[in-house]
Amino acid sequence: MNQAVADAHAAGFQVAAHTCGDAALDMVMNAYQAALAGESNEDYHLRVEHVMIMRDDQLQRMAQLHLFASVQLDFFNSDWREEFESTLGPARVAWVGRWRDLLDAGVPVIGSTDAPYGYGKIGSPLKAIYQAITRVGDSGDPPADWMLSQTLTVDQSIDMLTLRGAYATFQDPIKGSLTAGKLADLVILSADPQSIPPQQLLTTDVWLTMVGGQTRYCAPGRQAFCPAAEPSTG
Repeated sequence: MNQAVADAHAAGFQVAAHTCGDAALDMVMNAYQAALAGESNEDYHLRVEHVMIMRDDQLQRMAQLHLFASVQLDFFNSDWREEFESTLGPARVAWVGRWRDLLDAGVPVIGSTDAPYGYGKIGSPLKAIYQAITRVGDSGDPPADWMLSQTLTVDQSIDMLTLRGAYATFQDPIKGSLTAGKLADLVILSADPQSIPPQQLLTTDVWLTMVGGQTRYCAPGRQAFCPAAEPSTG
């Protein structure tokens, strides 16, 4: 694995590897550290997908190496509780889904929904934000304390799904924020996620989707919000 990562890195590829267990994370970090050979990852953005289980020493090492963590905001909610608690036991279950710890440690963290996966599941960003800030799953069951200790804020979740994702892929000069000169990729929502109760995120509608300044979706009855714009970078 070390050789495969080193070869891809030397060829100019931006390497990303998936980890679920802590042993897998050790393997990936060993390979990344060897490939970087003392250089800073700030220039390469080598990335770890999922970071499902992570020990304290691994958290510190990720921060020291400036490795990027890509996490799924709709993972590790109350629907997952029984599976992880029975599999890992009380001593290790707190290693699961440590999003807040990653941010607090200064690790660059990006968010996603991992969709499509399974049977073509479509990941709703608004639902993912709701689950990230509450850790409540589709079942509605209450989350465990180890889940609640890793909740995020709405602002953190939006940032991870937008600007941080663009930064991780070296596209932040043109994407990730509503800034003059960037691509006009945006949505208009029926409510402000930053000012509504968490439960209302699940019923918030998309009125407009714009890509590159061009309207791609307009909700029925919301034509006033949907200009027939030409592609634009403004």
